[in-house]
Amino acid sequence: MNAGDTPKLVRIVWHDAEDGHETWLNDKEVGEFGDTETVVTSVGWELKRTKAYVTIAADYVNDGDYGRVCKIPLAMVLSTQELSDGST
Repeated sequence: MNAGDTPKLVRIVWHDAEDGHETWLNDKEVGEFGDTETVVTSVGWELKRTKAYVTIAADYVNDGDYGRVCKIPLAMVLSTQELSDGST
């Protein structure tokens, strides 16, 4: 994104990598863990897109700062939809 450009508002549906086990897992637990799938829907302003990832921000502050910035690998993206931000 170039300075002065208005980023587009997007909804991205993507596969999330999972973690969250704080202990060692046995073979049965590993098998059960592998059977789950986490699909995330994120909405935000698209700040950057490369061949490898897309970066979005959920919040924008009028001083030019962004919050809750998320970098999503494109290989994990299932779909992207451009949304209207209501300002047009």
